Amino acid sequence: MQIIRTEVIDATAGDGKPATRVVFRGEGGDSVVVETTGEQGDRETAIEKAKAILLQTAVFGDPDREANNGNSPLEPTERQRRGGQWFVFEYRDGDSSRRVPPSLLPGLDVAREEAIRSAADLLPDLHEALSRSDWMVRVYDDHGALLFTISKGEAEAGQRDAPS
Repeated sequence: MQIIRTEVIDATAGDGKPATRVVFRGEGGDSVVVETTGEQGDRETAIEKAKAILLQTAVFGDPDREANNGNSPLEPTERQRRGGQWFVFEYRDGDSSRRVPPSLLPGLDVAREEAIRSAADLLPDLHEALSRSDWMVRVYDDHGALLFTISKGEAEAGQRDAPS
């Protein structure tokens, strides 16, 4: 979905508590709504939080692939039997960065493809003023070792190479 407009709305959650609703409007009338409760920050904070939630649910939301913040429901032997490795994705945008929960993926090649795909998906939302060094995706193994980095340039190349 190509996002054409983003709206941030003060709302009330089902339990009556204050909430923030971020609506990503896309071409063709599609939209995605992310609603969060608790502390209501500024517009940019709400949008960043919504993006992080979308990344977590879209890519890492499958309970069989989650690590539950380091308390994996899968023991090491079960992980090996499923043929996967845990990867942690970190998205850096200028001075801020965010990590999403670990993901169980078949291997390093799939992790690299996912990093490039997710980075290319985020490109339209980036500030044009960000330099190549201000933006990147880092991928770590489950022990915290840096495996590789996807730069803004690599994401742009991946975006061009992706099927339409």
